[in-house]
Amino acid sequence: ERIIPLDLRGHKVEDLASGLVGVVTGISEHISRQRQALVQPPAKDGDKPKGVWIDVETLKDLGTTELQAKFPDTTRLNLGDKMRHEVAGIEGTAQDKVVYLNGCVHFGVMVGANRNGEVQTFYFDHKELTVLTPAKAQPVAASCGGPDRPHWGR
Repeated sequence: ERIIPLDLRGHKVEDLASGLVGVVTGISEHISRQRQALVQPPAKDGDKPKGVWIDVETLKDLGTTELQAKFPDTTRLNLGDKMRHEVAGIEGTAQDKVVYLNGCVHFGVMVGANRNGEVQTFYFDHKELTVLTPAKAQPVAASCGGPDRPHWGR
């Protein structure tokens, strides 16, 4: 069984599925407990490729770099909290939390569906959010019977 550090920010990793190698510049945790890493491949010939979100479970940790995260996550907000963005007045439930290499913490706040039935989620810096109602309980990961991917509410 592979041991995956909770915070891979600044680690060099390899995606075992695709062979992509890069440095983790962000970690995302969804309310379903799915965790993904934003992997930045190296620049080639002056071109910087876009970072790729990859499930943490498919990554091989190749060790830390000089970029290892020096900024701990100090936010007191939690997934599942009902919150409001103070500037826009948007209210919703925190579904996704992203912590970047530089210490920035953003939350994806789901506000419901639009007229087309598409779920709307807006991302805000945690310093701009106020908790209206704390989450009653943190979600529990459970297997769906397929690949080992957690799902909310099962």
